[in-house]
Amino acid sequence: MQEEQSHINTDKSANPPVLNDWATTLLDAAPIAFYLLDKDLRVIEANAKGIEFLGKKSRSEVINRNIMDVAPGIPPIHIHSYKQILKTGIPKICPSIKAWPTVGENRYINSIRFPVRDGLGIIVTDITDQYKLERELKKIKPSLKSWLQPM
Repeated sequence: MQEEQSHINTDKSANPPVLNDWATTLLDAAPIAFYLLDKDLRVIEANAKGIEFLGKKSRSEVINRNIMDVAPGIPPIHIHSYKQILKTGIPKICPSIKAWPTVGENRYINSIRFPVRDGLGIIVTDITDQYKLERELKKIKPSLKSWLQPM
């Protein structure tokens, strides 16, 4: 049985990176975390925000390493989701996820996961401030309603 070949360049000595200069500039300027994983869940590309989000300082701490090594404590449900997307090719949007402890105890994220060739793209936005504000509004909503009702 012939082994399936990857269409994503994961050569550890690859230089330049997988993305060209324009794409790298665009992604590094974006206020989102972006990751490109190969079929074995190794990170083959990450933008500046993605590296920062993982609490790392350089690309070398992230690139060509398994996502479970660069994001210790990532819940198994996320790894299962990544594998399902790789298997089925069906993207998944995961809103308002509580981040795992190594990313930040009280952080909330939105995550978009999608197939890219035979690998996986992941976009993460930090929605912690929005999430906390929504929770506060939910708490005070009943008192606001009663305050606004005519006497």
